[in-house]
Amino acid sequence: AARCEKTRATIARQDGRLDDAAAYLDSARDDLHRLGLRLAEGDTLHGAAELARLRGDLDAAERDYRAAHALYEAVGSSYTIIAQINLGLVLIERGRYVEAGEVLGRCLAEARRQRRTIIEIVVQLFLLPSLAVAGDWATFDRWLADAHAFLEARGICELDQARMAEVAGRLCADAGQTERARRAWRLAADQYRMLGRTSDAQRCAARAEDAG
Repeated sequence: AARCEKTRATIARQDGRLDDAAAYLDSARDDLHRLGLRLAEGDTLHGAAELARLRGDLDAAERDYRAAHALYEAVGSSYTIIAQINLGLVLIERGRYVEAGEVLGRCLAEARRQRRTIIEIVVQLFLLPSLAVAGDWATFDRWLADAHAFLEARGICELDQARMAEVAGRLCADAGQTERARRAWRLAADQYRMLGRTSDAQRCAARAEDAG
């Protein structure tokens, strides 16, 4: 039954029926919990968190990412770090930059311990908003340059990377760091462009051009 509900949730999500998809995942999660299948339950919670984020329900997204992370950690899943990274992104979206920095800092340490270079570079990018708020400009400059060079060289693009670079640009501009804002917005524009999101790319490129 849980497998059927998860399949229905996938189809509903593809069709844009996010409320239906969430209901199917809730049903699947209940079944998996009763059966004691903790890893599968964690996957379902993570999927529910993703849906909540898409729907703009950041309360539910934070709750479900935390619950998924706890289950993944309990069973020793390699997805533990992914749930924690996504929690950090939600905290940034909620403006809780210091807390996000603490969460993502733990992810960075774990990525380095596991020698997962791509995750390390991406998490450093995700930490840029927290660094901007903290005024740690030396680390900000180094990690922004590393991310831009690494992602460009490998053609890696992802929506959260674009969004976090854009947020970092805004926070730099708010702090009067015009040149740093330009560099962050240029990275955001490059990421959006690679994703085919032309209007977003143009917006960030214009902000970079007009800064100062």
